[in-house]
Amino acid sequence: MGDVFVRFLGMPEGVKGVVRLDDEGDYNIYLNPAHSHNVLKKTLDHEVRHITHGHLEMDGAVDEMEVDADG
Repeated sequence: MGDVFVRFLGMPEGVKGVVRLDDEGDYNIYLNPAHSHNVLKKTLDHEVRHITHGHLEMDGAVDEMEVDADG
């Protein structure tokens, strides 16, 4: 697994966070600072589960990966 970077990025209000794999093999988690600390902690945990469950390296149903990342 590559490094994990967490950044704040303004996004549409309905988006709490996203994770992307970059060309260097590092994971970039972007969190929307418009949300509360508690929401962002849950969002960070969710995005980390995408990484630890290997979702970014998989082809598959996004809905299933979202349910899996919700724990």
